[in-house]
Amino acid sequence: MQAHQNFDIVAGIPSFNNQNTISFVTKQISTALESYSNHSKSMIIDCDGGSTDNTIQKFLSTKSKIKKRVLISRPGTTGKGNVLKLLFRYSQLAKANTIIVNDADLRSITPRWVKLQADSISKKGYDYAAPIYSRYKYDGTITKHICYPLMYGLFCKDIRQPIGGDFALSSKLSNHWLKCNWPVNARLFGVDIFMTANAILGGYKICQVNLKSKVHDVKDPAKTLSPMFRQVISTLFKIIISNPDKLKNLNSVDELPIIGGRGLGKPQSFEIDEEANKDRFLKGFLRRKEVIKNCIPDEDYTKLRNMVVYDKIYIPSEWWAKLVYDYILAFKKYESRSSTILKSFIPLWFGRIYTFINETKNMGTKQAEALVKKEAEEFFKKRDYLLDQL
Repeated sequence: MQAHQNFDIVAGIPSFNNQNTISFVTKQISTALESYSNHSKSMIIDCDGGSTDNTIQKFLSTKSKIKKRVLISRPGTTGKGNVLKLLFRYSQLAKANTIIVNDADLRSITPRWVKLQADSISKKGYDYAAPIYSRYKYDGTITKHICYPLMYGLFCKDIRQPIGGDFALSSKLSNHWLKCNWPVNARLFGVDIFMTANAILGGYKICQVNLKSKVHDVKDPAKTLSPMFRQVISTLFKIIISNPDKLKNLNSVDELPIIGGRGLGKPQSFEIDEEANKDRFLKGFLRRKEVIKNCIPDEDYTKLRNMVVYDKIYIPSEWWAKLVYDYILAFKKYESRSSTILKSFIPLWFGRIYTFINETKNMGTKQAEALVKKEAEEFFKKRDYLLDQL
């Protein structure tokens, strides 16, 4: 993995079977990088996790004045975290000052988007530029109900998209990440939360970049998100239980600067199967009830059981914050059985999603977003409940 030339900007596209969208993403990145006077010192890299379609060919055949390269993970080392680790290592060899990463399934990326990402690092001096964009009220359910409120409540940063997938960083931060201990799931979908949490704990300079709205291949949580859930939440819980002292030293939430103005775009709407989310809660609770009983206080278990018996599901944000904190404590207590613990946590997450769907049925994006913020504030209010026991 040799870099024969030093580069100012390296733009990575993590891909896996994205033949329908990667050419569009590549063109937008190329147009943005070509606008820089020193664009000969930029490179676009397809970081591929073993695609079996024409993703790599589509990338290579996309016309561009910017140099292109493909990095392919070795068999047995696939997964988003592993391909990003390849990118970070290559960027160190290339002595890149600025690294940009954008998902290969994007349909809303623009040259402006990419330029804002690059400028936030190269011109404004931030180490990490997380995305902020408008998303449909039922998109990003792992972020909305767990990752964002925990970043707000425990890590004390109002960072709305901590696993957004479209970000920029400095060489200094990529080097820091490479030196960190990578939990197994950080090599998979846990990588985004691993990066954000370690950027915060490492004291790096963080901003958010206004990317308007995110249009991508959406996923209904009831159908596709369980493996991603376990990988992301396992990584985040491990970081939390490993750093109680650093978290205890934080006592107020930092608002992060937003580069590119505050007006967001129109979100991408889609159909969500409300009854499927309810069904996953009911069936999951019955299947995992013995484990759930060991993870939460008796009175909370009784409330959940009664919801199943009477088919009345309601998990409001203030109770949800406590349930999440109880599960972090259970994750620590039963760490050797962490996979079993997380499987029992998934039905409760579906119960919260189902509750949120019902709370926001008649709400627009702004009203629903206000409820998300209120949920995050509940996590901050209850932070001592967790930290006093860690």
